[in-house]
Amino acid sequence: MDKIKPKDPSNGRSFENTLLGAALSVSCIVKNEAGPYEFFDKPSRKPKREHDVMEANIHHMTGQLNEQVFQLVYALLKCDANVKHKMLDWLGSCMEANAGA
Repeated sequence: MDKIKPKDPSNGRSFENTLLGAALSVSCIVKNEAGPYEFFDKPSRKPKREHDVMEANIHHMTGQLNEQVFQLVYALLKCDANVKHKMLDWLGSCMEANAGA
């Protein structure tokens, strides 16, 4: 837990650059509406069926990743009191840095 402290704890984005933050910040939501699109290449030119298949695949893989991240966080919280305290401190600092973002 000591290795995942962000360089600038007052900057919410700096938490994404930590090992735990990278796992927690994975999302299938487009970061910029103008593109580039990570999962859909030229979305307006693809048929609905192709979108539906891609969307189902994204939801399936995201669900698997979420389960694995949950298991990691749960294991860290159950590890021992010191690790639990540091984990909760990291989460609290992350939420505080991202408040109002």
